[in-house]
Amino acid sequence: MRFLKGLIFGSLVGGVIGLFTAKKPGKELREEMAAFGGFRESIAEFNEAKTRLAQEVTTTKQTAQEIKRDIDEYKFSLEARLDVINKQIDKIKSNFS
Repeated sequence: MRFLKGLIFGSLVGGVIGLFTAKKPGKELREEMAAFGGFRESIAEFNEAKTRLAQEVTTTKQTAQEIKRDIDEYKFSLEARLDVINKQIDKIKSNFS
């Protein structure tokens, strides 16, 4: 109970001292506080954008890995075909020689 009384008393005293020692009129102070609220919104938007960017980077990495795998598979199948084609070309060349 003593803590609660001290907390309330300290809050009241701090508020009164803050009002009397404020270096700006209330209107200016409210405008600054409103601008600071906009700053908080900007931080929230930045954090959301950062999260979306991280998700996009992850998705892009996964897509790049899938594309690389597909290219490697195609390259493997193409190499076998090229070997067959080169053997046939060599055979044709030897027939004309």
